[in-house]
Amino acid sequence: MTLDTLNLALRTLLTFVLVSWSSIALSASETPRASFYISPAGSDSNSGRRAGEPFRTFEHAFRKLLAGDELILLDGVYSESAGTGHIGYVDANTVDASTTKVGGRKSAQIPSGLSATRPTYVRALNPGKVKIIGELFVGRSFRKDSHIVIRGITFEGGGTLYNANHITVRECGFHGPFGIGTNDHKQGNDYNLIEDVWIWASRERIIASNYRSRYNVWRRVLVRGDGCGTQECLGSQNPNVGITVYDSSDISLQNVMVVDRILQPTDSPYSDFAVAQHTPGSHLFGRNEWLGTISLKAPDTGYYMEPDTARSIPLFASLTPSPGTPPTWDSIWREPEPTIYWRTLPSGRSAVTGSG
Repeated sequence: MTLDTLNLALRTLLTFVLVSWSSIALSASETPRASFYISPAGSDSNSGRRAGEPFRTFEHAFRKLLAGDELILLDGVYSESAGTGHIGYVDANTVDASTTKVGGRKSAQIPSGLSATRPTYVRALNPGKVKIIGELFVGRSFRKDSHIVIRGITFEGGGTLYNANHITVRECGFHGPFGIGTNDHKQGNDYNLIEDVWIWASRERIIASNYRSRYNVWRRVLVRGDGCGTQECLGSQNPNVGITVYDSSDISLQNVMVVDRILQPTDSPYSDFAVAQHTPGSHLFGRNEWLGTISLKAPDTGYYMEPDTARSIPLFASLTPSPGTPPTWDSIWREPEPTIYWRTLPSGRSAVTGSG
């Protein structure tokens, strides 16, 4: 074989390899994400593809989005009365434009994304400058929503991940209660992330909740309640709580703070952080953790944990008590069945480990 023949063979092989890898990369790559825009000053007759031509209603915008696309919210207030609708549970017969619970004809829910690497995005162009009057509601009993990222929006009306997996809620605020899961039946609300979020509610018994779901992370979340004061909050069977992990396993609360929670005179006291497992059978409890969580100025108890059947699965907690009120064992743990390992960190110096 001559040198020229060898060079030709090498060039041919290299060309084959490069073409083959290019074909593989092209076939493996996904179609570029399409971006759409929406504004209270927009119009559904616009293209929606530029900030200067935004859509007006969520119903129209979400019909145009394909799985894995992006909806960018321009500055302003979105609501039924503003003609935009909101992101949530839809009832086309709703005529009360002031409602924050059920959406009317202009409201809609976010379409699911394709995968963890190709979610559907719904985000504010300028975080903190977008407000939606209405409860965020993801999923229905007949509809599983997944692979969605929601970012930079304030929701007046709270939020619910009702039947949803792989949802990320980041840099959002909720005036009203926020919860993952439902108390009517198990929907499998798993693998969700709530990060850099504040939740502030009044006239509610529980401000934040993780209910009958698994593998969720709450990271850097601030919770406050201004008291309930309604009939639903009376009596020992209706305790008032900051954030609860109920009938759930593999939940991680990381740097979650409950601060300045208030009780109205008729409210039944309980705690800033609550844990419970009272449903026998399918809802197993365990492998939950409270890492760097803080209870500040609780009107009752900082931490009240009472799972009934935790199957001796350890719980891990790293707790920072309120200044001047170091926690006692009794204020942390009320039920003896499982094992709990905990540390108090008033100044990052002391540590205690125990078994309930």
